[in-house]
Parts: sequence; structure tokens; C-alpha cells
Amino acid sequence: MLAAPGPASAAGLPLSQAESVTYFNDVDPRAPMSAHIVRIKRSATDVQFCTASGRGEVQGMDNLTEQLKTLPAAAGQVVAAINGDFYFKTKGYEGRPRDVQIRRGEVVSSPSGHTSFWVDHQGQPQMTNIVSLFRVVWPDGKSASLGLNQYRADDAVVLFTGAVGVSTRTSGGSEYVLESAATMAFGSPCASGKFMKRECAKPARAETPAWASERWSCQSVPNWLPLWLL
Repeated sequence: MLAAPGPASAAGLPLSQAESVTYFNDVDPRAPMSAHIVRIKRSATDVQFCTASGRGEVQGMDNLTEQLKTLPAAAGQVVAAINGDFYFKTKGYEGRPRDVQIRRGEVVSSPSGHTSFWVDHQGQPQMTNIVSLFRVVWPDGKSASLGLNQYRADDAVVLFTGAVGVSTRTSGGSEYVLESAATMAFGSPCASGKFMKRECAKPARAETPAWASERWSCQSVPNWLPLWLL
């Protein structure tokens, strides 16, 4: 989605963005073809890209119009939107993006090696294949690959956050509620390139709400877990 602050002009764009963003409909009746095209000035600083989940703050499925309604007012006025990702239809995880999604700074799904689009810290658009380096490092120095908000196979380790909804929807294995090792309280959302140290506060059951804290799902866990999201 492309969002910008300010009141709308007659064309539907915020007045200050009337020249930063342009739209036209390219129609070729011979094909037939109808392409909706939005052009954005690379030098524009008054517009931003943002993403949404199918059910607002949680993964799910809904049409684009309903997804726009979940965008917080602080993000500005939506001036253009596109259905921008493939998604899984796995039972219990319908609508989870197939690849990485970062929503207002929070990583809500992990990459799987396909092409992804993002804007870097310098404001430049980028697109290439991204692979996951998400790892959990055990106290003995060994590490294991880490899934994020997804179906957990029998031999897998998955970290669940509030983005997955009110339940991890897993069966078998073990689940633990994680808390910050420094403050013993829920820390900031997952962010790429961030080191997080978490303690296992208590065992949890799959039907226990997941929205209040991070949840660790695997066969067994130590007392503390340093996590790398790269």
C-alpha cells in the first residue's frame, strides 16, 4: 500500500502529493487489456510504502478493501493499494504470506527464498531473492533454524507472536511462553537484524491465547534462548 498524510484533492490524492504520485489507466481494447498504473517520484519524501495483514494485526484472509480499513490513522491516507503477495492456505494459517513480510517495522513472516520487494534505509526500492537466516542459539552454543508464525512440523522449532492470532493452533510437542530476560516482560516486536534474549516463563498449551506474548513451540527448550532474526 502507498500512504500519505494530508487532505485529498479532487483526483483523490492528498493535495501535497498531487505531483509526487500520478495514476492512469492504460486500456488496449485489442488485447483486451486494462492496466492500472501508479507512478511515484523517486525523490518524493511525503509518501511511504506500508503493508497490512489479512485480518488487520493478525494473519488471515480478506479482500483488499477490508484490509485498507485496518491501516492505523497514523500511517496516513491510502492513495494506492495492490494485492502484493502469495499466501498459504494451510489449515489454521490461511493467509500467511509465502515469503517475508515486515509490517511497520515488525517481522511477521519469514522468507522462503523467493523474490521479495522492499525499501532500504536510504529509501531506495530493492527486489531480489531472500532466504531465511533466522536461528535460535542454545546455551551450549549449538543452533537450529527457526520458523516464524507458521505451521510447525514434528521436527521443527517455531516462534509465534501476536501476528498469528489468538492461538498457535499446534498439536503435540511443547510450548513455552517467552519473556524478556532483562525485564521479564514482553519486549519489542521482532525486527530484522535484532538479537533478542528470552526466558521461558512457563509452559503453555496450544489453546492458550498467543496475543499477549511470544510463544515458543518445539519439543523441549532450555531456560533461556538467544534469538537471531537476520
